[in-house]
Order: sequence, then structure tokens, then C-alpha cells
Amino acid sequence: MKRIIVIVLLVAVILLSGGILWDIKKNRPEWFDFLPQSENQTSSPKVGDEEPSNDDNEVKVREKADHTEAPPPEKGLLPMSQRVAILGVLNKKTGEWQDITLHTGEITHFPDLIIKLQACDETMPWEAEHLTGAFVQVESLKYNHRWQRIFSGWLYKEAPSLNVLESPDYDIWPKSCTMRAPLGHAKEKEASPGAVPSVSKAMPSVKGKSASAN
Repeated sequence: MKRIIVIVLLVAVILLSGGILWDIKKNRPEWFDFLPQSENQTSSPKVGDEEPSNDDNEVKVREKADHTEAPPPEKGLLPMSQRVAILGVLNKKTGEWQDITLHTGEITHFPDLIIKLQACDETMPWEAEHLTGAFVQVESLKYNHRWQRIFSGWLYKEAPSLNVLESPDYDIWPKSCTMRAPLGHAKEKEASPGAVPSVSKAMPSVKGKSASAN
């Protein structure tokens, strides 16, 4: 009889202890965990294992694009004040034509024509359209013995129709623009401590005829 009572008490104690443990495990606080370490690692993902979202990827791509550096300017370009252009001049009345060489800011005189070179430029090798241009100002001698400006703007070698000199007597077009120093002089300038690098200004691509000033 005593043996049966002991067995019943043991069974009751086992059942009671199992219920208490289950209740504790179910209602445990967040800082207390009965699960083994291996089970915790599989059940709760780590912060570092989370896959990045599409928004994070887009932000990274944008940041990378913003920090992309532009290609450096080409070396060896002459400042505008040191460039030299060759212009072709045609006398429509006599049919004679000649080449004239002008530095920027230089003026050449004909009996009834004055040509001043203000600037010259050439597109870079990597640009799709190659253009050689010269900005000239032309004055013509009128019947009242007064000089009148008949043109001021860019003239283009490869595309003369972009800007046309409207003159019944003369036609002018650019043939070349020297905007790079010779190789030897370029190395000397780079080696000298006082040399200041220059950056070429791009030619305007405005199409149409320039306004003539009276």
C-alpha cells in the first residue's frame, strides 16, 4: 500500500513539475530563454544576415554615380590670346583669293575691308561632330567713305552654312586654328614652375545667321 502511494506521489510530482516548467517557458521574459544556443541561432536571424532592400541598392548606385569623377581637361591647350588662325579670303569681283594668318586680337586691312580675329577654337577629338571655327569681325568701306560692320560671329570650316557672311564682294572662311603648343614647348611649359595651365572654351553651337551691326 505504501509503495502504491509513493508511486502516485512521484507521478503527481512529475506532472506538476512539467506543468510548471511549461508555464514558465511560455511566459518567460524577453531576456530569459530556455532554448539552446543552436536553436536560437536558427530561429532568430542576425541583423547582418538581412538582405539589402532595393531602396538601399538604389541609394548606393546614386552615391557611386555622384562620386564619379569627370575626365581631366586635355593638356597642352593654348590660352585664347596665343592661338593662331588661318583664314581664306576670296575677292568675288576679281576672283583672287589668299590665305591670311592672324593671332587672336589681330587686324588685317584690305583696300575696302577690315578683318579682326577675336577667337578661334576646335572641338575635342572625342566629340561626335568635328568643327573648326573662328570668331571674326568684318568691316566694309561704303560709298560714303565710312566703315560699316557687316559681320560679327563664328565661321565654321566644316559647316559654312551655319553662319554666313553676306557680302557681295568678299567671302571669308576659317581653314585652321592652332590651339595646341608644339610638343617641345608644351613640355617646357609643364616643367616650368610658373606655368599656369589653360582651359579651352567651347565654341557656341548656335545655328543661324548673326545679326549685322550698322
